[in-house]
Amino acid sequence: EDEDEDEDEDEDEDEEADPDQHKQDLERLKIEQPEFYKYLQENDENLLKFGESEEEEEEDEEEEDAEAGEEEGGGEVEGGEAEVGPRVLTTKMLNEWSKTLISANSYKSLRDLVRAFESACHLDDVEDMRGKDKAKKTAKRVKGGDAASQLKFRIVSGQVFERLMRMCVTKMHVYFGIYLQLKEHVDTNAPRKINPQLSARWKRVALVAKGYVKAMTNFVETLTDPSMVHLLLRHTERMMPYVRPFPKVARKLLKVALKVFGAQEENRVQAFLVVRRLALEMPYPFIEGCFKGLYLTFVRHSKFSNVNVAAGQQFMAQCVVELFGLDLSVAYEHAFVYIRQLAIQLRSALTATAQKSQETHQVISSWQFVNSLKLWTRMCASYPSKDGMAALVYPLVQVALGTITHLNAPKYLPLRLQVCQALIRLQRQADVYIPLGPHLLDALARNDLHSTSAKPGLAALDFTAHLKVNKNVLSTRTYQDAALTNSLENLMLFAGASSYSAGFPELVVPIVMQLKRFAKATQVARFRRQVKDSVERLERQSAFISRLRNSANMSPQDEVSLNSLKDRDPHKQAPLYNLYEQSAQMAAADLENVLQARNTKVPARKHQDPDDSPSDDDDENEEEEE
Repeated sequence: EDEDEDEDEDEDEDEEADPDQHKQDLERLKIEQPEFYKYLQENDENLLKFGESEEEEEEDEEEEDAEAGEEEGGGEVEGGEAEVGPRVLTTKMLNEWSKTLISANSYKSLRDLVRAFESACHLDDVEDMRGKDKAKKTAKRVKGGDAASQLKFRIVSGQVFERLMRMCVTKMHVYFGIYLQLKEHVDTNAPRKINPQLSARWKRVALVAKGYVKAMTNFVETLTDPSMVHLLLRHTERMMPYVRPFPKVARKLLKVALKVFGAQEENRVQAFLVVRRLALEMPYPFIEGCFKGLYLTFVRHSKFSNVNVAAGQQFMAQCVVELFGLDLSVAYEHAFVYIRQLAIQLRSALTATAQKSQETHQVISSWQFVNSLKLWTRMCASYPSKDGMAALVYPLVQVALGTITHLNAPKYLPLRLQVCQALIRLQRQADVYIPLGPHLLDALARNDLHSTSAKPGLAALDFTAHLKVNKNVLSTRTYQDAALTNSLENLMLFAGASSYSAGFPELVVPIVMQLKRFAKATQVARFRRQVKDSVERLERQSAFISRLRNSANMSPQDEVSLNSLKDRDPHKQAPLYNLYEQSAQMAAADLENVLQARNTKVPARKHQDPDDSPSDDDDENEEEEE
């Protein structure tokens, strides 16, 4: 709804005052209120002459176009009469423009090249197809002919079209830079950010630049070929200094990039780079729109999940995390609002009446809710400092624990384990303790795991691709194997996240007792071996921390020494710590394989943790030099 309102505002801004209508209003004012009209003549004469200057500029441009046509040999036809309508674009014209743009800094060649690009994009036809400004288009046709007559050039050859596109996409930023002499006008506060507005020639070329970036944005929106979209998105990055002076065009470009980010997986990386560049280049508060738009795009495309789209959703979530890291103060405000929305949805489910309980229950057990919850735990884990998201850790943990407590039915075990895994990551990165032991041992409380009479399942069950299972699956051996294996794995990761805590030996006492009780009760030898192996690991870790604690000669009141146990083990020989680190490395390797499959090279990031993806370097795809 917010995006629809933004679109309506943009459309309202696009509407310009009609000079003819303005003149009619002034004539009516002169007849009905002659005294007020006389007052305007004496005090505000420019208002009465509104539109005349624009008509004069249009006439001058038409005269220049006619002269240009005569100079290029395309302005005469049989009988010596001037050609009417758009000129035919030729390769000779493109070659001549290219030479004059580099050697003579020709404004006329730059303007003609932009007009040729606009003609190639068919802006008027595109707008007519969308049905926008129909009345305005009709008035245009009455005054100056149909939409085709508004185009300055006509392209009849595929080779010419290809040459024009290659020329614009690869060198247009160079042509603008040469004309504006940008090497002499660089923003001293950020040397790599070119500021064309500091050039003395910017005022003359501003409308030409606006027309080009507007045509470029509309052209990207209409393209369907992924390779062309990728090429144009790369070009928009180079043209970003010329987008910055036009906020309305920047907003349109943001919407187009977000649309590509959500819909085209092969261009998702490049679309994210455009959004990120807009957030860096545009002045505040434009970055807020980037944060909001990227997060809402992720939410819209996370309503459903399976094995095929899980990697893409994981990458989109990491893109949101990376973008929010550009400004943590603004990110905190947005995170507070969206985490509060999750809390309100959870409260509605907890306090719902019998009639609405099913509806609210479905909300918090949906992929959209769970993926949003996992995203914000990833966000708080990535920026856990006091200047970042530290203040949001506690309310977020309360929402997550409330969710897995409310959804305590056996069929929701996959959902609970996914949320617990996200909280384990948050516990490790934010250096907090979250009581997840009872939730991870919940699967062991089922009596079904004690008997050997379970039905065989059809295939292995992947808990990461499901939020719940059917009732007829709960009694199968496939489900029981997956439930026990995933619960024990997450239990070991939970213990590994606190592996250097001074209170680890006391922390695992109730967990070890419950595991031993289960091992004694179950009749399934395979389950008994798995549980005994987990008990052995916990006991080894507990004995290691006890030895480390005793060798330090510290008291329970010595908080500094208790928190520095990790420093006393330089070789990191804690058994469960190594297990957690290996799990982190495997998750990072899996994500790197996903990125390489998309032909994307992403540099490593510091303090990487499970399911983390690195961020793209700031200097990638910078402006090319001539």
